[in-house]
Amino acid sequence: MKTLRKIFIVLLEVVLVCLMVVFILSFSVRDAVVKQMKNVTVENVREEIISDVDSNINDESFNELVNNTEADALIQKYIDLLISGMAGNNIDSDINIDKDVITFIDNNKDLLKEKLGVSDEQLEEFKKSENLKKANDYFKEKVQEGNESNKSVVTTFRIYNNLISDSLRIILVISIVVLIVIIGILKNSLLSLIKIVGIDLVITAILSIIVVAILNFIIISVADLAITVNYSYGLIYGIVALVIGIIMIVSSNIYKKKMS
Repeated sequence: MKTLRKIFIVLLEVVLVCLMVVFILSFSVRDAVVKQMKNVTVENVREEIISDVDSNINDESFNELVNNTEADALIQKYIDLLISGMAGNNIDSDINIDKDVITFIDNNKDLLKEKLGVSDEQLEEFKKSENLKKANDYFKEKVQEGNESNKSVVTTFRIYNNLISDSLRIILVISIVVLIVIIGILKNSLLSLIKIVGIDLVITAILSIIVVAILNFIIISVADLAITVNYSYGLIYGIVALVIGIIMIVSSNIYKKKMS
């Protein structure tokens, strides 16, 4: 009976580690992918601005512009919409590039004039330009073309979109808590439970970093996308899990020695 209980606890721990790895990845992978896609987007925007605006824009001025809070939020919004659209979701009602850009211009006129060296007349002209009016349709067309041209890309984005969804994270948190409670009941010892969870967190940290590296390889070789997963993001979340796990293990050992 004791042997069966031990085997069952080990199986629960394996499931617990897997769930915690997925939970960590749901945050770290999004940060990494969005950051990389933002870099690509920003570089393309920079080239467009340089070709359209008759001014010499240095890197410092351009970086200050794109790192503006509203600009960053706007870029991230359409990166998320692009990913969601590539995953097969209907995003048409959420695409308002023309209105969003006009709002951004109106709220940041002084910044744009300073960093881009443009006048009020040029900004107003851009707001009324045909290119801006067609931006929504252009965005939708690109998403549609992506969906039709490469099914492996669509599958990759669909998996990614599901991975970062709030609903999945809620399910993961509930499942993790339930598993910890069940393990605690089976062990019938708070100290043992703390140590077990600590060890599982250490294992989770190591696996998370390894999985991020594997995902990076898959994205590059299978999906044929010009996007890489920055190891630093998986590393940060992995280190946090590692530190918490070590603290829990050390704390349980110290308390156990004091009790004995």
